[in-house]
Amino acid sequence: MASNRNDVARQKRARQNRAQREALSARTKAAATPREERVAAAVAASGSGERGAGGNRAGNDRKNSDAKGASTSSARESMAQGRLGETPVDIDTLEGSFLSKLVRVPGGLQVVMAAVLGLVMAVMVSVTKTVPPEGAKAGAKATRTLFEAYGPTALLFLGPPLVLVGNAVVFGLHAKRRRMWTMSAVMLGIFSLFMPQFLFPAGMLGYGVLRAKRIEDGLSRRRRPGRRGKDRDGTESAGAIEAQAS
Repeated sequence: MASNRNDVARQKRARQNRAQREALSARTKAAATPREERVAAAVAASGSGERGAGGNRAGNDRKNSDAKGASTSSARESMAQGRLGETPVDIDTLEGSFLSKLVRVPGGLQVVMAAVLGLVMAVMVSVTKTVPPEGAKAGAKATRTLFEAYGPTALLFLGPPLVLVGNAVVFGLHAKRRRMWTMSAVMLGIFSLFMPQFLFPAGMLGYGVLRAKRIEDGLSRRRRPGRRGKDRDGTESAGAIEAQAS
C-alpha cells in the first residue's frame, strides 16, 4: 500500500514538473519573439477562424435555400396534383380504382356529387311525410310518406332519379360521357318538375357537363392550319403562305 502511494505521488510530481517546464519554455519563447510578430500571428489565426465560420454559414445558407426551393416546388406539384379535374386527362393512362379515375376526369367530381345528392334526396323523400291524407282537401297538411301512401309503387317515384344519376356515374369514363351526362341532366331536370327535390342533382350534373366542356374543349382549341390571316406580330401564318403558294 505504501509503495502504491509513493508511485502515485511520484507521478503527480512528475506531471507538475513537466507542466512547469512547458510553461517556462512558452514564456521564454514569447519573450524572445517581437511583439509585432505575436500580434500578426494572433490576427491571422482569428481571421482564418472567422473565414471558416463564414464559409460554414454561407454553405448552410445555400443548403437551406436549396432545401426550401425543393420543398416549395414539391408543394406546388402536390397542389397541382390535388386539383382534381382541372386539366384534360387520357383515361387510358389513369391508374387506380374506378372512383379515383372518375374524380380526375373534368366534370367527374361533379357527377359523383350529383349521385350522392340524388341518393340523399331519395332517402329524404322516402322518409318525409309528403302525401296528405286520402280524401283530404287541396292544401291539406301532409301526414303520410310515399311508401305509406303507395306501398311498393313508390319506387316508381324514386327509381328514375337514381337510375339517371347511376347512368351518369357508369358512363363517367366512356368516350362519350359528356353526351350521357347531358341526357341524364336534362331528363332529371324534367323529372324535377314533379319532384322538385331532384333539381339539385340535376343542376350539379349540368354544371359537370359545362365544366368538362370548358376544360376539354377550351384548352384543346388550336389555330387551324391553312387558315388565312396574320399572326399578332403582323407576319402571315405558315398556313396562309402555303394556301397562297398553292
